[in-house]
Amino acid sequence: MWFLLKFFKRLMPLLFGGFLWALPLLVQAQGIPVGPNVRFENRTSGAPSHLFEACPGDVVRIYYRNLSNEPDWVEVEGRSMRFDILFNSNNNYDPVSQTNSGHFEFTVPNNMVSGNVEIWDRRNTPRGSHNYLGTFYGITIHNPEASIVLQQSPLCIGDDIPILGLPQGGTFTYTQNPFRIITRAGTTFLTSNLSNNVRYSNSQNQTLTYRYRVHYSNGDRCGSRFQATATENITAYDNRLE
Repeated sequence: MWFLLKFFKRLMPLLFGGFLWALPLLVQAQGIPVGPNVRFENRTSGAPSHLFEACPGDVVRIYYRNLSNEPDWVEVEGRSMRFDILFNSNNNYDPVSQTNSGHFEFTVPNNMVSGNVEIWDRRNTPRGSHNYLGTFYGITIHNPEASIVLQQSPLCIGDDIPILGLPQGGTFTYTQNPFRIITRAGTTFLTSNLSNNVRYSNSQNQTLTYRYRVHYSNGDRCGSRFQATATENITAYDNRLE
């Protein structure tokens, strides 16, 4: 019994020492940034700067410190593929620690979506030999794709077509007669407008547009006043008897 107690007493520091030594590797594998420090701020007027989120058109600033190189490029998530954004950083180099600290800004493009932001140094280096500096994890970009749902098309005189815009809460507009948009019992309809009794020969091509004003997660509208937009071309027939 005494021998077993003595054995475990000697083994415990090795076990826990190895676990603590491996802990940074476990944390890094879970996607939590370690080492270099990166902080996010939305600089757009009206934006919640303390939240890791933005809308297209917002100006965001990323603060960094303890980077091995001066960053000049970020790789972000797009609708179909990741793409690059070039910038000039406000950088300070510490010759003692041989690390870089500072910040950089960029305007969120219209095709950027939620995802990770990778930070790179590609200055004076070939495209295939750039330096990866770190990742800012989980930035939320409020950039929904708007769409119009029609039950039928084309539109004939006397038709009332239920229409739905997604995300809900936006507004419809149309180019000209013979359209009219009405709401009954919470449902929006596209209908013919006969108020001026104007006849159309054969058909008219019209454009129906839906615009949705995008919001942050706290309910405030995007500081950049970004709107998701969808359009639908509809043919309107004058089928009235002569």
